[in-house]
Amino acid sequence: MFTFLRRLRKSLIESNSTKKYLLYAIGEILLVVIGILIALQINNWNEEKKNDRREVQFLKGIQADLRKDSAFISYLLDLEKSRFRVAESIKPGMIENYFEFNLQGSSRRDVIKSYFDQIRALPSSLNDTILMKDYCRRGPAFRTTVGTFNALLSDGNTELIKNKLLFNQLQNFYLVHFVSINSIYETLKIAEHHLNSKHSRVIQFNKYKTPGQIKDRQLIADIGYMYQPKLLYFAQLIAQQINITQAIHQIEEELNR
Repeated sequence: MFTFLRRLRKSLIESNSTKKYLLYAIGEILLVVIGILIALQINNWNEEKKNDRREVQFLKGIQADLRKDSAFISYLLDLEKSRFRVAESIKPGMIENYFEFNLQGSSRRDVIKSYFDQIRALPSSLNDTILMKDYCRRGPAFRTTVGTFNALLSDGNTELIKNKLLFNQLQNFYLVHFVSINSIYETLKIAEHHLNSKHSRVIQFNKYKTPGQIKDRQLIADIGYMYQPKLLYFAQLIAQQINITQAIHQIEEELNR
């Protein structure tokens, strides 16, 4: 091809045909421009394919992280059922009062209420002996698995997620909701410290056959005080688990497009 063009160029120069030579030169320029445009288009296409693969990797990673978060929340909810039940037996009406004053108008109220209804349906004492120290603790903290999302942010790759609605939802998870949940947990830690420092001897050594044997009104009131942020904390975890499940499905739909 190039040999032919060189011969054509040489022939036009030797023929002293300026018009034909100009037409040839313009054509040659156009061929070069078209070649550059094609090369750029191929490069852009390759870059888009590369970004698509990276987007899939990030979405799969975030989806896996969210599944871990959901499983951890389920573990925490199961772990605390017996503690909530005994606390409710120690201070009757505690859970119901929480719903009355804190969950009015909540879009997740029914699901959260269902969890606590299951708790109230359990036997009032799940063990032969109630060890106060087992029921006067805050329990493990929820820690979200945030590695993939942090990598997405730190590498400046947020534009890889084409579904901006999904990305905004993920931002709310990691930068707003999970931060709020951790903040509630810090309040719970303060309430636990207050309860344990005020009633340390009773909590460490006293044992009861039934919740009804606990007669110390101040202890009962302080247990209720500690369980208020705890109820809020777990209500938030339940609501967040619902949001996580929806996000997992949305990511799946995005991956299947």
